[in-house]
Amino acid sequence: MNIPTVLQTAPIDLAISNKLRYAGTERIIYALNKEFSKKGCISLVAASGDSDLNGHGLLLPTTHDSLWITNTNGLERAVVRSHEAYDNHYRICLDLALDNKADIIHDHPGQYLVNSAEYDKRKEWLDIPIVTTIHEDIQENVLSKISLWKKLQEEKRDVHFIGISESHRKKYESNTGLDMPYFVYNGLEIEKFPFRAKKQNYMFWIGRLSEIKGTDLAVQVALETKCPLIIAGEVHTPYKQFYEKKVKPHITHTFENETYETQERLRENLIDRLENNENIIDKGQIYFIGPLDDRQKSVFYKHAQVVLVPNRWEEPFGLISIEGMASGTPVVGTSGGALPEVIKHNETGYIANLHFKNETLDEKRLIQEVGDLVKNIHFINPLACRERVKNYFTSEIMANNYLRIYEHILNQSFTGIPIHPR
Repeated sequence: MNIPTVLQTAPIDLAISNKLRYAGTERIIYALNKEFSKKGCISLVAASGDSDLNGHGLLLPTTHDSLWITNTNGLERAVVRSHEAYDNHYRICLDLALDNKADIIHDHPGQYLVNSAEYDKRKEWLDIPIVTTIHEDIQENVLSKISLWKKLQEEKRDVHFIGISESHRKKYESNTGLDMPYFVYNGLEIEKFPFRAKKQNYMFWIGRLSEIKGTDLAVQVALETKCPLIIAGEVHTPYKQFYEKKVKPHITHTFENETYETQERLRENLIDRLENNENIIDKGQIYFIGPLDDRQKSVFYKHAQVVLVPNRWEEPFGLISIEGMASGTPVVGTSGGALPEVIKHNETGYIANLHFKNETLDEKRLIQEVGDLVKNIHFINPLACRERVKNYFTSEIMANNYLRIYEHILNQSFTGIPIHPR
């Protein structure tokens, strides 16, 4: 395989870093850059200037600071949308690709490079292939862009779209008509998630507290089963009302009114107690502990008896599931989207079915089913969870599969065969 020069274009909403407390796409960019660098690629990342690649690859800043900010206690994040900032970002990205003689531009959208005014200006003479990984489900904001993507494909532009699971790829092709022959599963740096076989009796939920991710469903499972629940993550401004109505009233312990420094001290105290094999939460309790970095969350993952992923939406992949499994902790997720591909039912966790009545989710039935599955979680072998991640979902496997796609594109050898781990 020829080693290419790869320019990844990152969203500028969040900084790229190994200290992230929230973000999925940014973690993938960070991991790919590290793997590409280890494999001898010239790896370039166009991102906000407050990013830190930790000595791997080369950071090419396009703006001084990332757009999204947290409030003073670190629990809430202001979601900022700026088309002007992204137009400038993509203008600089294309300049950087040309200046650095990139072989491939790999776009990880905050918005989309191929939909930018700058790409439109240059597409007649730009001779660098653009690979776009679509990290989101089909939503209204994406549908408005897809007609242009199809037009670019019809014009035989050197643009290529990649899904992050087979269900994700198929959904885009069947529902939009977009030609999307490839998908690559997301991967993680498995060494960041130490394995542990012995578990404590609490359920763990982590992510952006929101309706689609089912934070409230996890709460209802905890209330029904009396099994203690630890919630970690952030409240984004669009979901503040959801949090206030559906989650907050049931929380028994929170760090919400503490300063960020005090929160960190309290989180570290819980971590120290977990590592000393102390019980940190009792039956019937629900904790909200705020956002965690990778080191912190690895401790909560590896001691939990189960990770809950009760999605209401068709999640394209689900990093949380592989983070939990890497730690030896089984996952209970729902049947929409890619989770049935990621979680091996009855071996690394359980899949609960999404039942509908007149197109409305039967939440009572779902809560009951998830609760019943949690009661059987002791039948899952922690080693099987770890092995599944090692065999399918590491950052090295992910990077190798992207490099195979780059090679196909650069050699014009389009096979139409989806790329995924074997």
